Amino acid sequence: MSEDNLRQVWSEAELDTALATLHADPHTDENELRRARDAMLRGAGTVTAEQLSGRPPKKTGKSWVRWASAAAAVVVVAAGGITAANLMVDRPAPIESGAQQTGIAWFGSSDPVVAPGQYRYFAKHAWAMHSTGDDDKKFSYLNESVTEYWMPFDQNQEWLMRSGSTGKRIWVVGTEQEAIANGVQFSPPSSPEEKRAPRGEFYGPIEGAWQQPNPKFLAELPKPPRQLYDRLRADTEDRGKDPDLEMLVYVADALRTGRVPAEYRNTMYQALAMVPGLQVTPDVRTLDGRIGTSLAIEKAGVRQQIIVDPATGQLIGERETELEDRGASPAGSVSSEANYEYGVATEIGVKPPG
Repeated sequence: MSEDNLRQVWSEAELDTALATLHADPHTDENELRRARDAMLRGAGTVTAEQLSGRPPKKTGKSWVRWASAAAAVVVVAAGGITAANLMVDRPAPIESGAQQTGIAWFGSSDPVVAPGQYRYFAKHAWAMHSTGDDDKKFSYLNESVTEYWMPFDQNQEWLMRSGSTGKRIWVVGTEQEAIANGVQFSPPSSPEEKRAPRGEFYGPIEGAWQQPNPKFLAELPKPPRQLYDRLRADTEDRGKDPDLEMLVYVADALRTGRVPAEYRNTMYQALAMVPGLQVTPDVRTLDGRIGTSLAIEKAGVRQQIIVDPATGQLIGERETELEDRGASPAGSVSSEANYEYGVATEIGVKPPG
């Protein structure tokens, strides 16, 4: 990446000031606001598994901070798209406190209240990595797709799923103008596709698994966090790139379906708190500008994290960051990102106001 693409990293205070200035302009497009909020995918302080368990941290001989695996990236909204410059930043010193003070035990447990005749609304905004180009010039960018669900009060009734790509891109290597000049062609936004099915069985019966949780599967999960940890460990054995990493992935798999009620989420978070190497980071900003608590694990060359709203315990974001150079994506770049929103709709297919 050329030096022309680099931008200065903002402090949190400077970022908040810039965002406040954007909001002060009534003519600013909401999509630009969302893109500008991505101006800092920043690293932050972490909490080790020893601190979560209350055990004193191991002495390492000297204190140091890693360069941000969470890809501190400054994003500039420009006519040709969004340009992201990957930079190195230091994290603040780890928070020296137990799990209760770092937020896991203090997560709220609430869901939007749905009345008869209403629908619980759940939407996923996913940004996936795409790479193109040749050996002389490579490009990579995150491409957005949106999936929305309308879940009825009586879940045996008809659900609606609507999905499609938006054509929005966040550039990681190169720019929109450079890609077009090099002959790169992009797929146009897709027309939304709709599926309807009772109980949300859009592709057949929901068998019950971490990736497809149904009420029976959730009810049979152990309630004590230690026993749920053991269940997670057994279910993820010999799966994925790393056993510890896969435990976080399985919980994320369940949460991103939007089918896990509040009563089950905190037990999952408490089980994750026992995973060796789990990092708990408060005040992490999602791509759409919300603030939550990050639970992350760095293993197998990636940093996998989920971002939780501490007030409700709801999943509001996910992020995967490359810790090593991978194809057209340099170390420190975000390879996938997702944001989640919730609400109550009075009519199927109609997004809740606000």
